[in-house]
Amino acid sequence: MNKVVKDLLPMRETKVPLSAEREEGEEIFAVCLETDDTELLVPLKIYRIALRGEYARVIDERGEPAVYPKSFFLPLPLPAETADALSSAYVHIG
Repeated sequence: MNKVVKDLLPMRETKVPLSAEREEGEEIFAVCLETDDTELLVPLKIYRIALRGEYARVIDERGEPAVYPKSFFLPLPLPAETADALSSAYVHIG
């Protein structure tokens, strides 16, 4: 392997579980991957969601609670310190 290619290889690999088991109603942070209305839910934005079966409850861009398919979101496995810092910026879903 030549030096240029070797220098481009990642130093470490990070794996993100895509189907981590979550408790019903647990609030987590997730990235929006899909939306049916970009004025209410912004793709690539981080939201705090509460899982409810096959759905996710979220505070939309109007500031109102809304329910979307959980497939619209990618859960973010965050360290507790990071989640705590983000929590101070988000409204409780309740």
